[in-house]
Amino acid sequence: MKPSHPFRKALGVLAALPLILLLTTAPPASAAAAAPASTWTLYDGSAQYVCQTPGGNPGSIGYYLAPVLGEWTTTISLGMTGLPPGSTSQGSRIPPGSNHPHENGGVTVNGWIVYNVTTAPLGVYHPRISATDGVVSQSYLVTLEIKQRCY
Repeated sequence: MKPSHPFRKALGVLAALPLILLLTTAPPASAAAAAPASTWTLYDGSAQYVCQTPGGNPGSIGYYLAPVLGEWTTTISLGMTGLPPGSTSQGSRIPPGSNHPHENGGVTVNGWIVYNVTTAPLGVYHPRISATDGVVSQSYLVTLEIKQRCY
């Protein structure tokens, strides 16, 4: 015995229902193909204080720590601006990866900024350390004191 016409029609709609639901609830193709978002933070090192002496002596070269925590899929570039006149810095690059705090609360240092104080006037300066992945940028100020002698 053949099912009646309205009954066959209802069976056809019920059979197609999962496909209709799948098509109407699936995310757009562009969203499904997008790379996972980077979620990273430049560890706040604003409490860093360094005393340097000017000139070409070994005491004129120093560094600041700039660890990045979280996960990221593109290279993060570190840099420094606002150094005193006559000073230079060299940033670093952190390749894609991750860095999470240890159980004891410590962090692995995966970034730093090296600088050289040559002819800077004596005084207290507040250079800015920054990190960017090309989309997200974060920064903080540190303290650099230039003195004739640092003890």
